[in-house]
Amino acid sequence: MVVPARLTFWSRIQALLWAAALVWCATADSAASARGYVGVAIAVSLSTLAAVLTAPRSWADVVTLLRAAMVAAVVCAPWWLGGGPWWAWSLLMLALAGDLLDGVIARRFGGSPHGASLDMECDQLAVLAMSWLIVARGGGEHALLLPAMRYAFVLVAWFKSIPADDPKPVDGDNRRGRLVCAIVVIAMLVSLAPWTPLALTDALTAASAVLLGWSFASDWQYLFARRRVGRKA
Repeated sequence: MVVPARLTFWSRIQALLWAAALVWCATADSAASARGYVGVAIAVSLSTLAAVLTAPRSWADVVTLLRAAMVAAVVCAPWWLGGGPWWAWSLLMLALAGDLLDGVIARRFGGSPHGASLDMECDQLAVLAMSWLIVARGGGEHALLLPAMRYAFVLVAWFKSIPADDPKPVDGDNRRGRLVCAIVVIAMLVSLAPWTPLALTDALTAASAVLLGWSFASDWQYLFARRRVGRKA
């Protein structure tokens, strides 16, 4: 897939800004106090992503953007829903279920040229939002490693001049990446459920961080090997 230069620029700027925000969150006394600002920042990221990819360009894009917007709203949910964590968690579960729907719509009616990139970046924003909510709820700061790994991946790839925006980096196959992403998202969703104790939340996010770290390490191994082969050729 040919990745637009503007998307590469966008992803690098996002990585720089959100990496700094995650460092602040990890060292701040309370992440909960910044939830409103984070929700707005995620909405801005989503809006600029849509502009960069000139989305929506298909019905699948519409669903992808709507579910990402719902996730951004959940970050501020206790401020305006007034129904307690059950409302916020139910809305979050509905938004994440949309990840299954946009794929079905894309296969049925056709997707846009960069629909896969839009989906990948919206998944990243969802992981970012949920990690922030977990820490704001009292979970361990290690949950922030989940979105941070993607930003570190983008920044290191920028330094090494390796493409980092292709959602299918391993010979056009993203089955492993999508499976890992699904497991991580489900684990984070369970972590945010009103009945989940913080001890279980910390265990789930720690296990997710290990799994996601393995997935990114596998991508790095492939990308560096491909670069070595390209240089020899």
